[in-house]
Amino acid sequence: LAEWVAQLPLEQSASDDELQELQNASEYAYSHEGLADMRASRHEAVDRYAEARAPFEREIRRPYFHAKPLDAAQIRNWRAYLSWEVRREAPDQASTPKWLRGSTMRLFERCLVACALYPEFWLRYAYWTESRGAAGGGDSARDN
Repeated sequence: LAEWVAQLPLEQSASDDELQELQNASEYAYSHEGLADMRASRHEAVDRYAEARAPFEREIRRPYFHAKPLDAAQIRNWRAYLSWEVRREAPDQASTPKWLRGSTMRLFERCLVACALYPEFWLRYAYWTESRGAAGGGDSARDN
């Protein structure tokens, strides 16, 4: 690396000020304050996500399977919750924070437990997995 940097034309190499700024940023990222700031920003993001989900979660009355049909309000809530989660999901999972990856899949799985007798939710899940391509397709559980 040092040889490569030495071969760069002078105008392309970093100035002492730029190198110092980079070093300070690196030190800050690994300092106590830097880690505390990162932790606080992640905590705020998780709180915002939890607050956005809360209205849907409060309306779930039966998260388990039962042969008795769900009432219309429960079905409406599952539809709205899935729609919200799919809209929130980033098309590119790489841009999604690690803690949030797979949240749409987990929500579909929870929904399918309670709504197992409703083909519309199975079809919606199939269309969603198909739209994500092979990486997120329905075969992923079998492959793991």
